[in-house]
Amino acid sequence: MSASGTRDTEETVEEHRPRKIGPISLSMPPAFRYREYRNYWFGMLSAVGGFQIAMFGQFWLIHELTGSTVYLGYVGLANAIPAIIAGIAEATLGKTPVDWSALVENYDRIRELIQDTIPGFENFNERLKHPGGFYLGNPARERQWRTASGRARLAANPLPESLVDAQTLAGGAQPELVLQTLRSHDQYNTTIYGLNDRYRGVHNGRKVLFANRADIDRLGFQPGDKIDLISLWRDGVERRVRDFTLLDYDVPAGQAAAYYPETNPLVPMDSYGDGSFTPTSKFIAIRLEKSSAPARIA
Repeated sequence: MSASGTRDTEETVEEHRPRKIGPISLSMPPAFRYREYRNYWFGMLSAVGGFQIAMFGQFWLIHELTGSTVYLGYVGLANAIPAIIAGIAEATLGKTPVDWSALVENYDRIRELIQDTIPGFENFNERLKHPGGFYLGNPARERQWRTASGRARLAANPLPESLVDAQTLAGGAQPELVLQTLRSHDQYNTTIYGLNDRYRGVHNGRKVLFANRADIDRLGFQPGDKIDLISLWRDGVERRVRDFTLLDYDVPAGQAAAYYPETNPLVPMDSYGDGSFTPTSKFIAIRLEKSSAPARIA
């Protein structure tokens, strides 16, 4: 072999020889010599990193709102449910009637199936890209009554003598206020997009209780006090949410309001509407106590 060829061979060997930095030997994985693999690897690094950041933010928000590690577990389970269901379906049915694993890999494919199934969701993925969402349609708003007569049907129902649970009252518990739960401006159902509520002038927080000033005085508190809310129910179980700020607000005397899901723990599982089985989140008998939450380190 020529001297030139020998030198070329030595340079090639030297190029891929592990480099030593002190006692540590570093070498580039052979796969990284291929541009396509490098692009794939860095793309995966970006995708996984972004996903981990999003998950961290989601878990932080849930813990900040609830203070509960149990709810963190619920969120983790909810994130895993699509993969679990798809795995069971694919193991049982194969890739019929859909490619189950492909649905989990890209939720756009799930939305494509939704648009093929439910009226009003045409071009679902494209319409999601436009700020402000899109209008789904509302038959009642458009005066479309799907009845035999084509007209709306109304029915009257008698109201009970008291909306407070009779067994709770019989046990001697007397509610100080009746609580309704509601959403803030920056909220869609239980999805919270911000900590400001321009509807009610609340900023940088959600753990507040809106109450009438007469009720605040009657119960011996001051606006701005930190309080706990305890719901009253026939089973005698203490359901408490802690460290809420009491706000003077224009609500009827005897009533109070607070955001959900922060106040969801106050609703007993067996407290629901007759026939509808809807949780009684708009009528929760409560009492107030001075906050028992430990002080945070400033």
